[in-house]
Amino acid sequence: MRRIQIHLFVLVSLFFMPLVQGSPTFADDPEECTIRVEWTKPTTGTPVVRYKIEADVNGVGFAEFSSTCTDTFYFFTQPHGSYIKVKVAGIDSQNRQGPFSQTSLPMIFGCNIPDGNASD
Repeated sequence: MRRIQIHLFVLVSLFFMPLVQGSPTFADDPEECTIRVEWTKPTTGTPVVRYKIEADVNGVGFAEFSSTCTDTFYFFTQPHGSYIKVKVAGIDSQNRQGPFSQTSLPMIFGCNIPDGNASD
């Protein structure tokens, strides 16, 4: 299987605006932010039917977040100020896992949390 390339994107609005790179947006909890991580489906090797997603949140080491994701994107929600690095591997129909992608650059969950100041 071919390595997967990860692209970090974030949600800019809940109003169906296009996805662009930038700061994370609020999740349901105003002290949390949501980041959309997106990657490119491999074009060589056996067809991928799902992905294994591992993330390192705040430098504690990589842990599995999902091994059933069938899309080429995944949403992470973490507290404001957290940071995350992600890697992804494809899994084919015979349950064979390809190599992990390169680790993404760290992305900070840095939402602008309103505190009542006019500068927010």
